[in-house]
Amino acid sequence: TVTGVQTCALPISPFNSLLNKLEKYYNVNISVRNLNILNYRCTGKFKEQDGIEHILKVIQKDHKFTYSINEEKDSIIIE
Repeated sequence: TVTGVQTCALPISPFNSLLNKLEKYYNVNISVRNLNILNYRCTGKFKEQDGIEHILKVIQKDHKFTYSINEEKDSIIIE
């Protein structure tokens, strides 16, 4: 364990629950356009320093979706 590194553990949960946690953790607004994605189930652990984009890329390995990031508006759109 590295001192000062915050981690977040995610039990098996629906994708929308994960997105809610990511919104709070990284202070962003996440919009989902393909509602079928919300049925995905995810589990895992991530470090705050990993960044939200890294987390989304890891999830994309198991679940098909695309996303775009608008840094000016602190928002992410998932399709």
